[in-house]
Amino acid sequence: MFEQACENKRAMLALLDQKRRELPIEDILTKLSEGANATSDDPLFGKTFQALLERQLVNVDEHVVELFTGSFRCSEALLSWKPDATITENAPRKAAREPGLMRLMMASHRDSLPVTDNVLLAATQGRWSFKTMEVILQATFLALDKRILIWLLKQQSESFVRNFWEKTWKTVGPEYNPFHFLMITAFLQKTGSEFTIDMLEDWPFELPSGRDFSLGYFVGELCTNDDYPDMLVTQRAAEIVLERCDKEDVEVFLNHAELSITDNLIQAAEKNVSEDKEELMKFLEQKRG
Repeated sequence: MFEQACENKRAMLALLDQKRRELPIEDILTKLSEGANATSDDPLFGKTFQALLERQLVNVDEHVVELFTGSFRCSEALLSWKPDATITENAPRKAAREPGLMRLMMASHRDSLPVTDNVLLAATQGRWSFKTMEVILQATFLALDKRILIWLLKQQSESFVRNFWEKTWKTVGPEYNPFHFLMITAFLQKTGSEFTIDMLEDWPFELPSGRDFSLGYFVGELCTNDDYPDMLVTQRAAEIVLERCDKEDVEVFLNHAELSITDNLIQAAEKNVSEDKEELMKFLEQKRG
């Protein structure tokens, strides 16, 4: 009878008021979770579960958290009732297939949620994988070991990595700039794509400090490392490099590109704010002859 009342809060409350014997709480929770997890957004199960919580009939532990992870409404009720509930890896791994559930857990346990390799991998396998990954990145990226994301992308198909870059990574905010080099490296190596002028123009750059977020290092890798696609050799690419990179990186690029030093390149270098700008200008004048 209790099991049949799982979808009806009033019926459940009426039964609870009538019964005096020990409740089959485990059976009730199992039945309730089965129905709730099958229809994640159904408020009826959430209201019934909330009634059990309010009657203090549920011992909220990691097992219960995991049991109801598939239901947004029940998880919402649980985390509202006990915001400091213990959450272990299995719960976010199950939640990772649905962005709303992951966002709910992140909001409740942002600093303590165990976002492991398995959780990230699960996030890429659901129907809403891009959205779920975006939720995770927005909440925890700066706290993650940057190698995890590179590892994660290497586990995926080329089409996933390409879509992830196009739909998610290119739209994230400036807080991700320090990891731009790592992400674009993973994208290029996985997909075999060329490094385009749009990628170069969109590379983050900070003024007035002149922070280039590893652009100079990346340009050097493109120019000298066979594991990377070739560096662009155009006047526009050269202007960006001379405007943003330090002398050492500019030298590597120009030795690779073998471009003539034009007035436009000199003008681009004059915008450079690196500490060795004076040496850079001397180098360019000497190379120009």
